[in-house]
Amino acid sequence: MNIENNKISGRQLGRMVFYDFFALTTLLLPGMLTKEAGMDGFFALAAGCAAGYGLLLLAMVQIRQMRQTGQDYFT
Repeated sequence: MNIENNKISGRQLGRMVFYDFFALTTLLLPGMLTKEAGMDGFFALAAGCAAGYGLLLLAMVQIRQMRQTGQDYFT
């Protein structure tokens, strides 16, 4: 953050958000899950990873279809 004008740049905001979410999902979540669910926490993490990968694949398919048809969903 720039101390003189008390403003944060877009780049700094992006880094802050990324590191906040990165720390939550990689450092805190596994410990919390194993504490609460024991060995089932591992399976919860594995299922979450699989679901995230599936969502990524669906998004990639949609992007590929948008490029082929020339359709723009956001305008």
